[in-house]
This record gives sequence, structure tokens and C-alpha cells, in this order.
Amino acid sequence: VDPYLGDDGTFPGHFSRDLHPEIAFHQAASIYESFGERAMLLPTTSSEVAGSLANHTVDAVFIDGCHLYSCVKTDFQTWMPKLRNDAEVLVAGHDFSPQWPGVVQAVHEERTGQRDVTISTDWLF
Repeated sequence: VDPYLGDDGTFPGHFSRDLHPEIAFHQAASIYESFGERAMLLPTTSSEVAGSLANHTVDAVFIDGCHLYSCVKTDFQTWMPKLRNDAEVLVAGHDFSPQWPGVVQAVHEERTGQRDVTISTDWLF
């Protein structure tokens, strides 16, 4: 899920300014083609897609949209009810780093009293 807006001020460096949104979408779409019906690339917002899905129907969530605290918090609030409750699920994301303190804060708040947050390479959680 990505609206492919281009530079919205929430992504570091020049990447979102240097890569035209339509080119980014077509590059991503070409990667998704190999997955057939198992994966979908949706050029819209996270909230719009979540509203079209029933609760307890999603196996995995990867949060990597807007990197501001309020956005990450909203993504968690929007997507956690969508996760299945009858099987083990995956919640992951990107940019858990000092560069994005809002991401770090929202992740810690979401996991309070639960399992540890595991950090991987490239700031994945």
C-alpha cells in the first residue's frame, strides 16, 4: 500500500524528490507481478485499504509509510485489528532508528508489556 505521492516531507534524503512517483510505482509493480495473486500493490492510502478489509483476516503487516509519530501510531491502530487471532502473525516495519524517533516511540508503545522488539539490519523491526 503506497499512494505514490512523491515528496511529502516524511522521507529522509533526496530519494522521494529524485524518483518520480509513477516510475516508482511501475518499478514496484514489476516486482509484484512474480507473486501473482499472492501479493497486491495498491496505489492508495493505508487507511483506505484497511477500511475495505474485515478484521482478523491478515497474516502480516509491514509498517513503512509516513515516518512521523502520529502516522505510525495511526497505522498500528488501523492495522492491528486486521491481524488474524487464530494463528501466529507477523508485525514488522522499517526505519526503527534515531533518525525517526516517532517510529521508535510508536513501536515501543505498541509493544509495552508484550514481547521484545527485535531489530534487524537496515533498521527493520
